[in-house]
Amino acid sequence: DGTTNQQDVSGETAGASDPQEEEQAADAGETTDGMIRVLLMDDGYQSYWHSQVTVEGNVPLAVTGSVVETWPADSPLSLSELLKPGDQVTVAPAEEKEEARISVLSLARSQGTPAYEGSLTVTAEEEGFLLCSQVDLETYLKYVVPSEMPSGYPAEALKAQAVCARTYAVRQKEENRLKQYGADVDDSVSFQVYNNIGRQSSTDEAVDATGGVVMTYEGEPIQAYFFSTSCGHTSTDEVWGGEGAPYLRSVEVSRQSVEPDALEAWAAGPFLASEESFRNFLDLPDPDDYEREDTWYRWQITLPVRLLQQAAGKFCPQVGTVAGIKVLERSGGGAAKKLEITGDQGVCLLKDEYSIREFLSPGDVPITCGDGTLSTAMSILPSAYFVCEPVYQEEALKAVTLRGGGYGHGVGMSQNGARHLADDGKNWKEILNVFYREITLEQPDA
Repeated sequence: DGTTNQQDVSGETAGASDPQEEEQAADAGETTDGMIRVLLMDDGYQSYWHSQVTVEGNVPLAVTGSVVETWPADSPLSLSELLKPGDQVTVAPAEEKEEARISVLSLARSQGTPAYEGSLTVTAEEEGFLLCSQVDLETYLKYVVPSEMPSGYPAEALKAQAVCARTYAVRQKEENRLKQYGADVDDSVSFQVYNNIGRQSSTDEAVDATGGVVMTYEGEPIQAYFFSTSCGHTSTDEVWGGEGAPYLRSVEVSRQSVEPDALEAWAAGPFLASEESFRNFLDLPDPDDYEREDTWYRWQITLPVRLLQQAAGKFCPQVGTVAGIKVLERSGGGAAKKLEITGDQGVCLLKDEYSIREFLSPGDVPITCGDGTLSTAMSILPSAYFVCEPVYQEEALKAVTLRGGGYGHGVGMSQNGARHLADDGKNWKEILNVFYREITLEQPDA
């Protein structure tokens, strides 16, 4: 999904996929308590390696490590010209000022040139330069929340997002997946988006108002997945082959289902697991669904066979000429878990929602959204909540029409669902307890 879409929210969750890079790099050491290290990706979020790094401070900068330098304020510093492979430096404000920022002039984000609080560590290797932002966790969240949820959303929804983001970050620090890069997380949708949009007063307030609170289950931080828009129902982590964490439940995002007595009846059962039940669900939307009027609640696209053939060449070249596509298995919430691609030379199975969405990439074909608008140039299908309708010409497959709903993987909290729940008078604690079950809200250091 690339960078966050501020109109339609992020569309992809934190932690939906592992980082794509496998290169080795020096470990800069463990994060100190209360701090988080964020590996910054290049423009377009394609790689961890930067071809050049140029920074500028609004206060004088202190450069320490392989090179020791004091650099004046408002003056560009090309670290890529200064460092040779094997060098590592840390750049930090030489003066302790609340407004101190380090701009990375060589990097572009939705806001333009991003500026970072805290310090930056730059490591030079033969492959290029690694750039890592180190900042205290609560400040980090003030750059994550507006990058993951529009700052104009209701205050209670923003607070719920802040708790999700904090919980996710704490969990990732424990898992230490990016240790080889000297980082805890990266700044993309592979973890959660950081500083694509700068700090906003409303999201700052949401972070402060939730005061370090995280969601736990049996004393451990949960995997606080979230996504943009539901099709009216969520799924468990079974869409990625998980075993269904007790706190991740398949739930209806409906006004009727958020009443206290209805909440107790929710379960991750096979309600939408059959093709017939899910097709009926798509065709007959519940008028009480919170997101019924949202852009991505329903969508449709017809993919020509040329795109399917291109995808088969990448994912399953052994099938030959594509002759058919069929969903073989769904999650309890309706997401396609297993997709069968049939060709004149064989059969291929795709077995997780992200691979399925990549295979069915819209490319240059516009998607018709439920409100009649068109969305173009998407690199991945909006969601795995769809039905397939083949289009034949003289008994040969010509295209496949996909009718679906939702934006994102559909696990955990729907951000637009949270917005509507807040509009309906629910507070942030109530919102979180709708999407995550049997959780405890606590402050680890309390």
